[in-house]
Amino acid sequence: MFASRARLPFVPYLSCLLMAVFVSAGRCERGLEIQVKSVQTKYCAERNGTVGFNLRLEIDFVNSSATTYLVPTFARISSYTLLQGDAHSRTIYAEPSQLEMPKLSSQPDPQLFTVLPPGGRIQRIMEASIPVGPATNVHAVQAGSEYSVEFEVDHWPRAHKDAEVLGRLWKDRGVLLTTSVRTNPPIRLHIDEHPVARLCWMQID
Repeated sequence: MFASRARLPFVPYLSCLLMAVFVSAGRCERGLEIQVKSVQTKYCAERNGTVGFNLRLEIDFVNSSATTYLVPTFARISSYTLLQGDAHSRTIYAEPSQLEMPKLSSQPDPQLFTVLPPGGRIQRIMEASIPVGPATNVHAVQAGSEYSVEFEVDHWPRAHKDAEVLGRLWKDRGVLLTTSVRTNPPIRLHIDEHPVARLCWMQID
């Protein structure tokens, strides 16, 4: 799904609070490149008492084509694949979007769609969390271990029949981006032997 190209200098592992360490890139439409970079990692104490390895991802959309794209602002990371040796596991951990169907109008709502013109570039920030747990949890990473992880970004986490209607309605404005893309090559992770987790959420009574 991805075709890789030259990237930033390779730094082999991610660790807690490491900045701008790796870029993976690929194409989901002709002339449209998606670059995914991890800019921050941290260990978070979750509400249920577990520890999560959280990654903050910077996603750049680079349009080198002659086509204008309409990029949904509600794109999300829909799944990840953990790789360790020959073993791998995939889990979908994001719920379907609860956004209402955009109103049928002659132009896209700028709060829901960003126009990416030829030669243009836009940036999005997304976050992902991978549980740190025992070997019995196939979706978790283990303390003191090294992994590679692939993320899938779903640009249209909704019914595709909605996209077909809007795509036809807005065809003179640009091509509506609805494909899913997977980061490739995988991002490499190093999980500390004794992760120190902190609260990453605030509870307001």
